[in-house]
Amino acid sequence: MITLEGLSFSYGGDPLFENMTLSIFPGQFTAFLGPNGSGKTTLLRLILGLLKPQSGKIKLKDQDLISLPINKRASLLSYVPQNMENTYDFTVEETVLMGRYHKRPDWQRETGEDILAAGKAMGLMEVDSLRKRSVRSLSGGERQRVLIARALAQETPMILLDEPTAFLDLRHQHSIMKLLRQITENEKKTVISVVHDLNLALNYADRVVLLERGSLKGSGLPGDVLNPVEVEQVYGMKTELITRGSRTFIVPLDD
Repeated sequence: MITLEGLSFSYGGDPLFENMTLSIFPGQFTAFLGPNGSGKTTLLRLILGLLKPQSGKIKLKDQDLISLPINKRASLLSYVPQNMENTYDFTVEETVLMGRYHKRPDWQRETGEDILAAGKAMGLMEVDSLRKRSVRSLSGGERQRVLIARALAQETPMILLDEPTAFLDLRHQHSIMKLLRQITENEKKTVISVVHDLNLALNYADRVVLLERGSLKGSGLPGDVLNPVEVEQVYGMKTELITRGSRTFIVPLDD
């Protein structure tokens, strides 16, 4: 379990987070939700150690994540950014193998174990047939699968993602969310993702964390937190819940 204890953070002005306490449960898919500027990505980066809080603790079991050296942190947490951050002409296989760097001291060449782990990850993400393709030649949905495969090859118990469905069409949004659901269930990973679409979170996440301007407005089961009253308070619009088959949807209402 990840626990945030008395966490405070600011970018130099007024605090964004102040004395926040939150628990994120292992083996579940947790979605961070909230309007633009609510602190979703900042909270993700604090957990990753990319930002340092002014005060408070972030603990994984009994380990203080803030004080861990980067290699140790890389064995616990893997990160899937919103976009492919490199501009070099790497192949899919080379990109996935980057997830193994923390296991190879002094930039040694990859081992057979590294190649097997990368192959397994590419197979799970169904990009094995693309292994020799340049990442520059891929579609948005294919690139996201490659980034998730890189995180899987890292072999960490936790995967953190920053808006993995951004810029994707409807079909690919649901495809990525299904993959995250499968990773949680089949690979026994803890998945934490920033999500903008309330309906994606409602139908795929185990738990949601709802933020508003750095304040924790709710944490729990999606159906409990994403009720019309809470959604109106945070997003400023009236909604209702409707059910179609096995799925429930949040639908905006006219004023």
